[in-house]
Amino acid sequence: MSMVLIIGDGGVGSVVTQKYPSSPEVFSEIMLASRTKAKSDVIAALIKNKEIKTAQVDADNVSELVE
Repeated sequence: MSMVLIIGDGGVGSVVTQKYPSSPEVFSEIMLASRTKAKSDVIAALIKNKEIKTAQVDADNVSELVE
């Protein structure tokens, strides 16, 4: 099992976040991060079968991504 970090909660990020929980044997932890945490929180709340963690991150800031 492994953790996956999905950066961006737009169209693609939203769909990917909805699909990954269907493979719990592969992805034990899922983190959705975007510039706007509130939007990520809404997407995570819509996914009922798996707890999705969310965070705020600026993908252009490499040190913030590493942290």
